[in-house]
Amino acid sequence: MYRICMPALVVIFVATAPAHADPQYKLNKSQTEVVALSRLTSGGMCQPGRMRGQVVARTFDPSGVVLMNFAVEEKNGDRTVINVDTDAIAQANRVTQAWVMQGLHRMIREGKQVSLRAQFCGAAGRVVMLDGISTR
Repeated sequence: MYRICMPALVVIFVATAPAHADPQYKLNKSQTEVVALSRLTSGGMCQPGRMRGQVVARTFDPSGVVLMNFAVEEKNGDRTVINVDTDAIAQANRVTQAWVMQGLHRMIREGKQVSLRAQFCGAAGRVVMLDGISTR
């Protein structure tokens, strides 16, 4: 008696985190200045939202170049610290990194009114991450 051996088909499913899209930037008509930034955070288990207010403080890394976070004061006087996802930005290509840094430095200045998109993370959304900002 002969036995026919058939190879077993094995399917392996690998669970991976969704790929993070690179930060996006939009330039003015003359292609010299950033007017909008988006996809600035890798997201995660966060809730999206919007904020408006005046930038009242900024914090940079020890080099004084990389913006780590900033505080926004809303009309009612409440202040919120908005964190910048420097890891997500660092994973982008060098050209994108340069435009994003220029945009952050020019659009987020003390005294400037900002309208931004944020991701509210952690317990009760207490950790706020910058996701997008525009000059409009």
